[in-house]
Amino acid sequence: MQKYLQKYEALSYVWGPPERTDIALVSKPAISPKPLSRLFVRLRTGSRPRATLGITHNLAVALRHLRHSKKPRVLWIDAICINQDDLVERSAEVLEMGSIYGHAKEVIVWLGPSSEDSRLAIETLSKLAEGRWFNPEDYCFYSEPDSWAAFLEKTPEALVSNALSWFAMKDLLHREWFSRLWVYQEIMLAKKATVIVGNDGIDWEPFVAGAHWIWAMLGELKRLLDDFEMEDFTQSRIAGFLRLPSQSLLSKRQGGEVLNYLLEKTARLNCFDPRDRLYAIRSLAFPEVRGLIIPDYGIGAEEAFTDFTVRLIGENEHGGNILTRCMLRNTPSTPQMPSWVPDFSSPTDTLSMEEFRSCGQSKFGSVVTNESLSLQAVKMATISTLMSPLQPDYTYTEIIKACRSWEASCESNVYAGGGSTANQFIDTILCGWREELFPHLGLLTLEQCRKVLDGYGKDIESDDMESLATRFGESVGSTIRRGRFFKTLEGFIGLCPDSARAGDVVVIGLGVTSPLTLRPVTHEGKSCYLVVGTAYLCGAMHIEAFFGSVPVGWELTYQIFNDSYRMVFTQGDVLTREDPRVALPPQWRYKYVPQQYEPNTPKGMLGFYFENVETKETSRYDPRLTPEALRERGVNLEEFILV
Repeated sequence: MQKYLQKYEALSYVWGPPERTDIALVSKPAISPKPLSRLFVRLRTGSRPRATLGITHNLAVALRHLRHSKKPRVLWIDAICINQDDLVERSAEVLEMGSIYGHAKEVIVWLGPSSEDSRLAIETLSKLAEGRWFNPEDYCFYSEPDSWAAFLEKTPEALVSNALSWFAMKDLLHREWFSRLWVYQEIMLAKKATVIVGNDGIDWEPFVAGAHWIWAMLGELKRLLDDFEMEDFTQSRIAGFLRLPSQSLLSKRQGGEVLNYLLEKTARLNCFDPRDRLYAIRSLAFPEVRGLIIPDYGIGAEEAFTDFTVRLIGENEHGGNILTRCMLRNTPSTPQMPSWVPDFSSPTDTLSMEEFRSCGQSKFGSVVTNESLSLQAVKMATISTLMSPLQPDYTYTEIIKACRSWEASCESNVYAGGGSTANQFIDTILCGWREELFPHLGLLTLEQCRKVLDGYGKDIESDDMESLATRFGESVGSTIRRGRFFKTLEGFIGLCPDSARAGDVVVIGLGVTSPLTLRPVTHEGKSCYLVVGTAYLCGAMHIEAFFGSVPVGWELTYQIFNDSYRMVFTQGDVLTREDPRVALPPQWRYKYVPQQYEPNTPKGMLGFYFENVETKETSRYDPRLTPEALRERGVNLEEFILV
């Protein structure tokens, strides 16, 4: 492979207003050898200009700060190195972006000129990062006992006395760079990166370590500082930057899953061109998906989205999960595309269910055209009642009141999907994110939630109850604002998109990790369905549609091993990933990956696939979940035509 002989830095910055109000003086073009074969910017003072080039004001400000006074500096800058007026060249250059930023000796993250408190923010981040370390096992940061961060965590007075530092950090983290889509791949592909504000800088790693701290302490800072307003980490655009997935983490996912992961992490970021929702993450996708994203600025967004989805579903066996990105919207600006084609230009604020696999390790099989898509699925329920959605400004007291009224409407004490309705109601409003299912994350337990629902506001209040009610309101509020509570004719309860209505059905599709809400329609005289969006259907999130309920005496949890959550079954001292509900066919067995690939994972918790003991055929798909095997066991698998 030919090496990149030209050593250069790549600039990551915000374009700002597109008008080219400033002039760059060009003395001599710096051309790299192939494979880049692109123009670089050599910043040099005192050279006689040979030409001029119009640039935006934001870029002009950056160049004046970044140039060295006595030596040249070689930068790759998209606005200069790509002819932005040539659609063919722009389309071709998207294919090179991964190489350009991946081969740069360093990526310069330019956040803009300095402000009155930006230097304080950089100094504070640097100081917080000292003694902070990242644990890849649980993907979390921790503070050393003798660090400044640890001192602050246990000293409220010190937090208050350093209030100016927290406001400075908040201002810095709200800069526009953190809201832009294209910069996500630029920082993720960087070998090394430096964050620069004015004349001050900090390496990317300590920047992330310090920034993580302020979100970990956000609740305490809001409690101590009355006017400290900062969005929750899960609702923040910067969250995707502070949780950049490692290549080892991405490698544990399939191609389609990686695409969904990237779309989820970048959903809150902005871009001027809707097609860039796909083009800007192309370099981060796996090769089998990357080749399906064909940049073409000569076609419209609707055509680009439809063509890509058809290619993904038709050519990639993991492509069915793209259906979880779909959401039916009834607005004048809704693109004219099939309902099973995601509108990548509009953030899909779906429920957080990426760790669940309601379909198990089943294979997506479909016949797709540009007009329709067939889905093999089990119909679980028909929505009968939808509760009024929570309002964005609801306090946690109002959230608790709404939850009580919803629970009161549930008629039976025994839940249709198994267990008590009281516990399953709590599971639903938490969207499954509770301590019993995800041990060691410090989540709320069923008992704590029941204490709030039954006792808050009815007895003498205590600090403990007030704190618990606040946590309950925050946890439930972040879930319910993404989904609407519903009941079904069959006695199930769950959460669905706001656009759902009575009569919609909830299905579990082969190869689609989350339940889907579908709407029956007549299309060209045939019975078909529109994709309304994903759903959380309590009692159907853990392969129950195909395997049934977990046997009495067994417990199901999700535990993190080697950067990924895995479904685990326990019975007494037995701990296993092998599902006890349905036995493997005699000719198949579990085949675990060699432990050297996951050295920190106990043997029984390793990743696995399936092997046919007779033919030695291997498959990542569960042989119990083929259409033939399901129908043989009496599972009512149907074909749903999506339009």
